[in-house]
Amino acid sequence: MRALLCPTPQIFRPYGESFPAPTGIALAQEGSALLSAAAAAAVSGMFTRLLAGGSGPVGFPVRLRRTPMELPDAYRLHVRPSDAVVEAASAAGAHHALATLCQLCMDERGLRECKVEDAPMLPVRGYMLDISRNRVPRMQTLEDIADLLWLLKFNQFQLYTEHTFAFSGHERVWQSASPLTANEVRTLQDCCGARGIELVPNLNSLGHFERWLRHPEYGHLAETPGGTVLPGGRVLEHCTTLAPGDTAIDFLRGLYAEFLPLFESSQFNGGLDEPWELGFGRSRERCEREGKQAVYLDHLLQVAQLAAEHGKRLQFWADIVLEDPDCVAALPKDVTGLVWGYEADHPFEELSEHFAASGIPFILCPGTSTWNSIGGRWPTAEANIRSCAAAALRNGAQGILLTDWGDNGHHQPLCVSLPPLVHAAQLAWSARPGRPVADVIDALILRDPSRRVGMALLTLGSLPAHLSPHIHNNSWLSRFLFSGHRARRELLREVDAGELHEVCERIQWLREELDAVAAQGSTSRMRLPRSVVGSLHDAIAEQLCAADLLEVAAFQALAELGAAAESPGDTDTRFRQAIRQFEATWHQRSRPGGLDDSVRRLVGRL
Repeated sequence: MRALLCPTPQIFRPYGESFPAPTGIALAQEGSALLSAAAAAAVSGMFTRLLAGGSGPVGFPVRLRRTPMELPDAYRLHVRPSDAVVEAASAAGAHHALATLCQLCMDERGLRECKVEDAPMLPVRGYMLDISRNRVPRMQTLEDIADLLWLLKFNQFQLYTEHTFAFSGHERVWQSASPLTANEVRTLQDCCGARGIELVPNLNSLGHFERWLRHPEYGHLAETPGGTVLPGGRVLEHCTTLAPGDTAIDFLRGLYAEFLPLFESSQFNGGLDEPWELGFGRSRERCEREGKQAVYLDHLLQVAQLAAEHGKRLQFWADIVLEDPDCVAALPKDVTGLVWGYEADHPFEELSEHFAASGIPFILCPGTSTWNSIGGRWPTAEANIRSCAAAALRNGAQGILLTDWGDNGHHQPLCVSLPPLVHAAQLAWSARPGRPVADVIDALILRDPSRRVGMALLTLGSLPAHLSPHIHNNSWLSRFLFSGHRARRELLREVDAGELHEVCERIQWLREELDAVAAQGSTSRMRLPRSVVGSLHDAIAEQLCAADLLEVAAFQALAELGAAAESPGDTDTRFRQAIRQFEATWHQRSRPGGLDDSVRRLVGRL
C-alpha cells in the first residue's frame, strides 16, 4: 500500500499491517515541550475536524519528543497501532511531522505502521495572496488557507495589501473595500502562529498606490498628480506612485506604526515594485541629476530603516533593481530581494545569479498563473514553478514565495489555485516530482470520494493550452471576454474555430463530471469528509462558474467567426446567468467589498 502524501517525505518506510485510522489524537509532550498550549490545541482540533466521521479511535496517543536534529525543520515519525512518536528539535519540525501523520490518517484504507525521516530542501516555503484587487477573503476562508498551508508544510503566509486594511483616519480609501481590521489581523496572527506559519506583513510602499492617490486629499503624495501618459502610450487616469521624499516617508511612517506591530514576524514585505511614473513628475529633476536607480535605492533604504524601527527586515520586489543588475551589489545585506516572474520561461537562473554573487539574501517568486484567466493557466504555472524551485536550489535562495495575484478584478475563484499550491509545496520541500496533483487535491484537500474533481480542475486550468495564441500574463479566453469590439477583432485573427470547438467540448466534459459528482453527493447518505478549504460543494460551484464564463467567451468568439453554435441572444442569456452565479460563489468565500467593481468589469462586455 503506497501512501499518498504531499510533499513526499525524503524517507518513508512502511511495514506491518494496516489498522483503522483514528478520528482524533491525544498529544503528550515528553520532557521539554515542543508545542505551545495554543499550538497543541489547534493541531488537535484540525485532526478532529478533518478526520471526523471515521470508525477509528478518538484519542490516538501521539508522543512528542524533543530530539537533536541536523536541520531545524527536520523530524522523525514512527507510527504504530498503539501510538505515534514524533521526534523533532523545534516546533516547526513537530508541526511538519503532525501534518504528515494527519495526511496518513486521511487514507480511507486505514493507517499503516511506518517510519518517516524528513526535512525540507528549501527553508522558506511561502504563499502570498492578493487581497487588493477587489476580493478580500472572509475570516473563515483565511483560516481555512492557514490549515491548508499547515497541511502542505508551507511556513510563510502573506496578504498583498494596498488599501484593504482599515487604517485609522483613512476611511475614505477603504470604506467600500471590506478591509481587514486590526482585530482580524491579530486573530489571523494567532491562527497562523498556532500552526507554525509566519504571517509576514505585506504593504506596498511606493508603486500601486492608485487606490489612495485617486482621492484629492492624497494628491500631495503623488508623483504625477492627475495621472499621466507613460512612454508607449499607456494612460494612467490616476497616479499610482508616491513621490519619493520626506513627505512620502512621513506618510509611510504613520501607516507602519499602526500596521506592523500587529505581526509577530521579523520580516516585512514593503513591495516597492513597478513605480510606473517614477522620474516623470515630482522626482523628474532629481532622477535626471542622480539617476532613477539612485533615487529608488534611497527610498528603499529609508523604507528599510522604518521597518527596522519595528524590528523587521525588509523584503522587496526586485524588478527595479534588476533593471541594472550592478545595483544589486549596492544593497545592504539586511534586506531580502524577491525575484519574481510568472511565465514558463522566466529566467530565474540568470536573475538569481546576480543576488547569489552579491551575497544579498533572496527568495524566488513564481506565480499560480490564475489571474487574468478565470480558470487558471496550469501548464504555465507548472513549468514556472518547476524552473523557479530548481533555480532556488542551485543558487542558494532562501526559498520560494508562490504569488497568487488578482489583477483586473480577481475573477478567478480560490479553488483554481490548488494545483499550483500542491505543485509548489512538493518541489520546495522535496525537490522532486511527487504524487499526481489531481490525486492530492481529491484525497487530501477537497476530500472527494469520487476522485474526479481534481482532474476537472486540471482540465479547467489547461484550457488556454488548447488555443494557439499565447498571451503574456493572460489567457486568450479571458482577454477576449473583457475586450471591446475592436480588440476582439484583433484577437480573432490569432485563433481558429476548430480550437474553440475543442475548448467547448472540454468544458462540456468538465461540466458533466462535476454535475455527476454533485448529484452523487446529494443522493448519497454517506457523510462526506470535510474539505480543508471550505466544502467540496463550494469548489464544484466555483469551477462550474469559471467554466460558464469561459464558455461564454468561446461561444462569442465562434459567433464573431461565423461558426456559432447558438444565437447571440442565447449567449447573452448564458452570460447573465454566469454573472449571477459569479456573485453567488463570490459570497461563499469573499467579503462584499469590491464585488460591484468586479461585476461591472464583466457587465461592460454585454
